[in-house]
Parts: sequence; structure tokens; C-alpha cells
Amino acid sequence: MQSRISLTGVVLTPLAFAVLFVFSATALAQTDTGKITGTVKDQNGAIIPGANITITNTRTGEERSAKANDDGMFSVAALKASSYRIIAEVTGLSAKIDNATVNVGQ
Repeated sequence: MQSRISLTGVVLTPLAFAVLFVFSATALAQTDTGKITGTVKDQNGAIIPGANITITNTRTGEERSAKANDDGMFSVAALKASSYRIIAEVTGLSAKIDNATVNVGQ
């Protein structure tokens, strides 16, 4: 039986490892994009450096990737307003968040 944890209403499975995200959008002069930033931590709150992050636009299939830094932080900018799937992976662990929404001007 796989363990499950809930993170602000999102259920994460395979070997519970939490991914904390802060969604933001830029509302600067004529831009129609936003960004997703976050910190990757395990279920005990320990930082997970070097995690591979894949962000997929669920409407278009476009993928972007990033790598968590030594502090477990990552950022992916210039994302169009849409719904995204976010997957964080590091050897032996993975977590997924579906339906993360990026809205412009939020």
C-alpha cells in the first residue's frame, strides 16, 4: 500500500514527498504570462536539492523543465495562463500536482 499525503487539497502519492508551490503571475505592461515557483521538500519538511521539475500545459502539451537548487527552490517563468501538471522527481521519489492554474494578474 502506498502512503498518501495531502498538501493544500492536492493528493500526492508514490513514496510521499511534498512539493510546495507558490503560484504567481506578472501583471507588467502587456504581458500575458505568469510563473510557477516552489520549494521541494520531503514529507518531514527536509529540503530536496536537485529535484527535476517538469511543468506541462495540460491544454497544449507544452513542457518546460527546471532543476531545484541547493535550497530546493525552483522557478519557471513565461508560462501562458492555463492549467498545468507539475511533476517533481529525484532518485526513487516522485510527486505530481494536477490542475495547477496560472492566471495573469493574480
